[in-house]
Amino acid sequence: LFRSIALISLTIGLLLLVLIVKPSTDPSRLRFLTLRFIAISLGQGAIGYIQFFTHLPIVLVGAHILGATLVWLAIWDLAVTTEAFKKSALN
Repeated sequence: LFRSIALISLTIGLLLLVLIVKPSTDPSRLRFLTLRFIAISLGQGAIGYIQFFTHLPIVLVGAHILGATLVWLAIWDLAVTTEAFKKSALN
């Protein structure tokens, strides 16, 4: 339970950070990727809770695996874009 509360709190904190902080360069792509990652992560968490409370229906197992893959792809895209964003800001 503590881990779930911590993850939800961190996700909300990341969302607030993305919405409040205004970078000096064009943030549109970075902001989009961060918000997409948050949305996918929240969806993945919702699927996990549904699986837990309904005792793992097989359809949700497939959706959970798809969600896990989408989370990794979203964070990878965000990481690559952040590196490119930092490099362009330094030049």
